[in-house]
Amino acid sequence: MTTRERVWLAVGITLVGNLLLVLPLSMAAIPFLRDRMYLYCDFARMGASDPGSFLCADGISYIGPGLVLGIVVALLLLAAALVVAIWIPRPLVAVRAVAGVAITSLAFTVAASLVASGNRHPASAIPEGAWSLVMATPTVLFSVAAVALALTGVLRAPVAVRVALSVSVALIAAATVIEPTLAFGTVPALGAAGAGLVLASQSTFPLGRSKAGTPPVSPRTSAVRG
Repeated sequence: MTTRERVWLAVGITLVGNLLLVLPLSMAAIPFLRDRMYLYCDFARMGASDPGSFLCADGISYIGPGLVLGIVVALLLLAAALVVAIWIPRPLVAVRAVAGVAITSLAFTVAASLVASGNRHPASAIPEGAWSLVMATPTVLFSVAAVALALTGVLRAPVAVRVALSVSVALIAAATVIEPTLAFGTVPALGAAGAGLVLASQSTFPLGRSKAGTPPVSPRTSAVRG
């Protein structure tokens, strides 16, 4: 099996595997919306001494929002798949493009949390800091991961690109461990960043753009030029 065939196989498994997870991930978003963001919930106290509790809608009410998240996830993964399919002859371009998809997925995750927390029942009295209690640490990790992913847009040395992608994958994975209900957004981001890492990790696969009639630029040559 040639190097390019190995890349196609690895990237295909990464992206197709994530596409198969779209529906499960959209359903997994329900605990995030209901139990962490308290969408469609009221906070009630039965007296001054009562610490209070959340009264939430039944599970059917969350199917619609969950499917919306799933559709967005599917579109993000489809974009990553199309990027790889179109730009596989130009791996550095593909790496940068899937890094952009990963950043978009992280931004979407934070935006979804803000929208969900901002659409609680008007009569509810959700305690202050409920959003930051869940999202503060993941958002910090997402921000650093996004910076690492964005660096792939200016880096040309293959080793530096791999380090940036590896750091982003580790940070996104850490955020998922800290808050597993964010998997609906972090798994697609991991899939896209992982696909980029697979592309950049092929030691014999060119990262530079080759010109017609000339051999492709090898990672070692690209590193010297960078």
